[in-house]
Amino acid sequence: MSQPDTFMATFKSITAMLGINVQYQTDAFGRTTPALDRDGMNRLRAAAIEHGYPELAHGIDHMLREQKS
Repeated sequence: MSQPDTFMATFKSITAMLGINVQYQTDAFGRTTPALDRDGMNRLRAAAIEHGYPELAHGIDHMLREQKS
């Protein structure tokens, strides 16, 4: 399994465990991009903080701020 495949498998596992609804889109080159709504992003951020990943939570904060602009 390549690194992107491993990342996506881990991401799918985490979001499923947290009950976060994710839509996946695959482009013409076979690359898969996940899409979460604001509630899903907030839940992912809360889980990152709860489990000791402040850098991830900060990155999610940044993405959430960009969505409001």
